[in-house]
Amino acid sequence: MGQLVAVTEKQSATPGVVRFELNRTLSGQGHERFRSVLDAYGPSPSDELARLLFATGKVADDQTDDVPGEFPRINEAMTGRRNRFGYDSTARGWEFNFDFNGVMQYDYEQGSSDGHTYAPSEVSGEHIFAADPGGVAENDGWLMSFVTDRATEQSELAIIDARDVSAGPVARVQMQARVPIGFHANWFASE
Repeated sequence: MGQLVAVTEKQSATPGVVRFELNRTLSGQGHERFRSVLDAYGPSPSDELARLLFATGKVADDQTDDVPGEFPRINEAMTGRRNRFGYDSTARGWEFNFDFNGVMQYDYEQGSSDGHTYAPSEVSGEHIFAADPGGVAENDGWLMSFVTDRATEQSELAIIDARDVSAGPVARVQMQARVPIGFHANWFASE
């Protein structure tokens, strides 16, 4: 009964450190962080999984960077497979108050990142990866998010080339009305 949990082992940017990623939250309460087996003392499914993973001797805490962010995404075609790139909506601070101001692309093979920050008066939502139908590489596609300028209350759909995130939007589509910041979104190709 219930949904299967896929645990994927991934190399980290830190030599000798391995990451484990899940395809879903185990508690329904969002992110949980276990720095050692001592943090996994409870009876929850995530505590039990953390204890099992630490017991392998291959698990260590690893932080990608110091940029606050949320809503991590990948090219959905890579779900359940080793992926090179990940995307995170960046925030102005560590408080969870929907003050997202950009997007960061992480290259897990190179241990590097490439980001774009919107104007100080703009707030963005979750960035969705839309694959290029003719693309070959994992990052052949676009990152899309609604962006609202708080000063003018105007919203746009910002479209960023995932191959050059720091260049910023390659297109900004003006919406007829302000689009409230959403929580999650998905992209489905028409084919």
